[in-house]
Amino acid sequence: MKKLLFALLFIVIVGIVINAITSEPEPDIDIETIVALAEVVSYDELARYPDRYEGSSVHLTGQVVQKINAIQFRISITQETFGWTDPVYVELKGPAADARLLEQDIVEFWGIAKGEVAYRSVLGQKITIPQIYAYKVNVLNNNEHERNL
Repeated sequence: MKKLLFALLFIVIVGIVINAITSEPEPDIDIETIVALAEVVSYDELARYPDRYEGSSVHLTGQVVQKINAIQFRISITQETFGWTDPVYVELKGPAADARLLEQDIVEFWGIAKGEVAYRSVLGQKITIPQIYAYKVNVLNNNEHERNL
C-alpha cells in the first residue's frame, strides 16, 4: 500500500513539474515594483476570485508544507490557533530561486498571482489552489534570524 501511495505522489509531483516546464517564459520583472505595489490578500480572496487577482502583486506570509523541488512549494498562508492552513502553490523566480527553503519554514514572500493550478491528490481527487510566482522571499522561522533573498 505504501508503494502505491508513493507512486501516486510521484506522479502528482511530475505533473506539476511538467506543467511548470511547459509554461511560457516570464517577462522582465522589476522586483522593487512588485514589492511596492504588493497587497496582502487572504486565501479566500485568491481562491474565490483568481481571475481578479491574476497579474497582481501580492505579499503573503505562511509556512512551507511541501517542498516539491528546489523552486516549487506548497505554502499554507492562513495562520490558525494550532498551525497553518490554506495552501497556495508557489514557484520561486529571479533572485528568490536561490532561496533554500525547507518544509516547516515560516516565510514571507512577494510575487505575482498567476491564477490557479490543479493537480491530483494521492487518492486521485482533483485539487485546485491559487498559484503565485514569488520574486522575493524572507525566511522568518519563528523569530530566528531572517534570511532575505
